[in-house]
Amino acid sequence: MSRAAIFELGFPDPLLQTCHLNPRGGFYFTDFEWPAYRLIGEFDGKGKYVKDEYLRGLTPGEAVHREKVREDDLSRGRQWRGALGSVRSAPAPVAAAHPHDRGAPGPPLTGR
Repeated sequence: MSRAAIFELGFPDPLLQTCHLNPRGGFYFTDFEWPAYRLIGEFDGKGKYVKDEYLRGLTPGEAVHREKVREDDLSRGRQWRGALGSVRSAPAPVAAAHPHDRGAPGPPLTGR
């Protein structure tokens, strides 16, 4: 569903499931990544924060905090200048949306 929305909105093809080192051990995998735009996209529905099979013993608040730490680690771990953008989405109609109406990436960023 996310890949269809990315295509319909006219975004460039993303890298999928890019591996990043977790500074506390292990790895993070991002759903979508556009390195030229310094942008990571994650497709997480509400279930990630409320369903027991995803929470694995955590409270919803703990799951949100863990995700915030993950996002901070991903932002800090990049060798890019400036901030790393992160887009989170859940299923939504996209047929009438135009990429620039939704904050779609413009031309790639260049290092300064």
